[in-house]
Amino acid sequence: MGRVVSRGIAVAAAFWMCSLLVACSSSSNNPSGSRTPDNIALTPTRDVSLEIGATQAFSATAQDRTGTALTPSPLISFVSSNNSIVTIAASGLACAGKWDSLTNPQICAPGPVGTASITATSLGVSSPPVIVHVHQHIDSVAISPVPNQTGTEFNCKLTPPFNNVAGFSKTLTFNYQAIASSGGLDITSTVGPITWQSINPNVASTSITATGLQTGQVQVTAVNPGMTQIFATIAGINSQPKDFITCPVKSIALAVTGTNDNSFTVSSGGSKTITATVMDSSDTTLTTPPSLIWSTSDAGAFSATGTATGTATSAKAGSSTIIASCTPPLCNPGFPISLPIYPQGVINATATAPTSNTTQTNTIFVASSKCAVRDSSGNVPPIADPDCVSVILPIASSTNTVGVGIDLPGAPDSLMFDRQGTKIYLGTDNGFLRTHGLAIVTPAGDTNTAPTLLHLPTAPGKILAISPDGKKIIVSDLAETPNVVSIVDVTTATAPVITPLLITGATAADFSPDSFKAYIVAGTALYVFSPVDSLKKIDLLGPANDVSFLSNGAFAYLAGGAAAVGLTTRRTCDNTQVTGQDVSLPTTSTFIKTTPDSTGMIGINSSGIDLIHVTTEPVGCAPTVTNTHDPSSDSFNFGQGTFTPTQLIVTADGRRAYIFGQGLNNIILFDLEGKTTSTIQLAGDAVPIRASLTTDGKTLYVAGSDNTVHVVDTVNLVDSNQITFPLRLCHRKVNTTGGGIFSCDVDLIAVKP
Repeated sequence: MGRVVSRGIAVAAAFWMCSLLVACSSSSNNPSGSRTPDNIALTPTRDVSLEIGATQAFSATAQDRTGTALTPSPLISFVSSNNSIVTIAASGLACAGKWDSLTNPQICAPGPVGTASITATSLGVSSPPVIVHVHQHIDSVAISPVPNQTGTEFNCKLTPPFNNVAGFSKTLTFNYQAIASSGGLDITSTVGPITWQSINPNVASTSITATGLQTGQVQVTAVNPGMTQIFATIAGINSQPKDFITCPVKSIALAVTGTNDNSFTVSSGGSKTITATVMDSSDTTLTTPPSLIWSTSDAGAFSATGTATGTATSAKAGSSTIIASCTPPLCNPGFPISLPIYPQGVINATATAPTSNTTQTNTIFVASSKCAVRDSSGNVPPIADPDCVSVILPIASSTNTVGVGIDLPGAPDSLMFDRQGTKIYLGTDNGFLRTHGLAIVTPAGDTNTAPTLLHLPTAPGKILAISPDGKKIIVSDLAETPNVVSIVDVTTATAPVITPLLITGATAADFSPDSFKAYIVAGTALYVFSPVDSLKKIDLLGPANDVSFLSNGAFAYLAGGAAAVGLTTRRTCDNTQVTGQDVSLPTTSTFIKTTPDSTGMIGINSSGIDLIHVTTEPVGCAPTVTNTHDPSSDSFNFGQGTFTPTQLIVTADGRRAYIFGQGLNNIILFDLEGKTTSTIQLAGDAVPIRASLTTDGKTLYVAGSDNTVHVVDTVNLVDSNQITFPLRLCHRKVNTTGGGIFSCDVDLIAVKP
């Protein structure tokens, strides 16, 4: 009996143990019946840094061999290798210390400093471990150079305020370390992973795997000229950022590739490559220089493209100035004040026609600012009539016939082509409470097809300047209060962006040749606009009439701007006035323009012309310039009495200047090479009003007082033809009535580049 009972007890015990084993393998460890995973993915995957008493959530996924999560998922458990350092709850929430409960954790009691491995397991499969570094509270993280490195941390030879900023020439490296402190003690060895970041990796890159680095160290490589910041992060605590400079571009020398020449001539359609030799502030010539901006003064004649090497390609016969500049943010980015650098010299490009008898085909556009009914004396009132609709008309030079035009939203006061010849811009001097505004006209493929028009009513005013790249237009509204200057960005042609600036009395503006900056003069104030810097106002010692950038871009000149009569000079890079280089003139110029070769400025006053000789050394952000002017040999009276200059045209080859003005009955031609004056008389003794020159410089189209366009042959200096307008330049608005016929004499004209 006892043996039966014993045997029964033994059988029951065996059955009970078997039941337990089955339950452990299927019910407890795999209650859902999921299959055994091939691997367990634990997140986070990298080492973790935790302050004592802090927590970190872990999660895990059971996956098959393809990395696909198993559905349903088997039960996953989390394990800590050192529960005195880190305990982890069933949910995966880890405590740098001790949890009060592993199933319902609420309080994490801080424990000692140290490390523990966390793994996730399921059905005998474990994840790769993740190390948790437990440390004291971090008060600060500081960056310092790794000791005993060769070389200096400051090799860019920069002047204040950048002389004490770490700087290295391109491709050089330097190592730094991060030090974590707590209560004045160095606890770096306990904090675990340190991450490094460069704000602009294109200026400086970071690596923690470079040869020879210890824990917490980084190697920084100077990538491209510019300024950035690097910083270290430990357990969510960032160090103070450290400024880092890859030595900025200091100088750019240009030459036609394979030569030392700074000029070239090709047939129309031909091209030349241009080599830029770039040196940084450490006096190192960059074998792989940064991307430069290539610019052309006359995109109708030449295009210019490239990065370190440029290509100038002729579009048609004509001349252009080609430069390459280090323009932020593409080059020298990140400095608190933008640091553009311009070339030491320019490339003068000329394209010739296939034959000397080749006639350039052009399209000329005309409009009238005088859209009103003549008064009893035959004069046109100075205020535009809102019922008068102005029209812009094209003229084909091949036949000198007027084509199909398009109505404008208001009477224009200015008409300009962009240098690319793709758009015509017409401003209005009275926006009629911002209902007229800027008109953007796109010419059709031929003059027998009407152009198209885009109207920007919120940008009224006179057009002061168009950027050389054709992307920005400056419009000044003086008719409404308050005065506003609108910067119209047409980068997206169908959706221009208008930036209004509260500038009172802006009368002239010019863009730097790389289109980076614009100088706007408004009485005794100069405004500097740039997409990189905020709008800057500079108070002048006297009123300024005009502004012109030197063709190499390094300097800008103001007609006035000082207490004395003459010109003042400013550095483009930092906008500072060049001390000691004011130019005293007999009379302050009304208009000024640069010579294409950047060796001079031309000023027009109420009786003649002044020539200013310029010698520059554009190196760094403090380029030097010498301006000279001898009144006895550089000032010329036209012998026409006193007049009010209205227009100055300098030919693209820099050989001639055409001058127009109220009080002049003819066109003044000044030979800039021979320094001689002559005049061109229009047929019928018509008074020239405004003109536009063809790209090849051979024809001047002139709007005359006789309401015709005069075709002036500039080779023979004769008015060879006159174009009349059977189609009027204005008409009455539809559904309006009134007496008299609107008069619209042509006084605005532009030749398509």
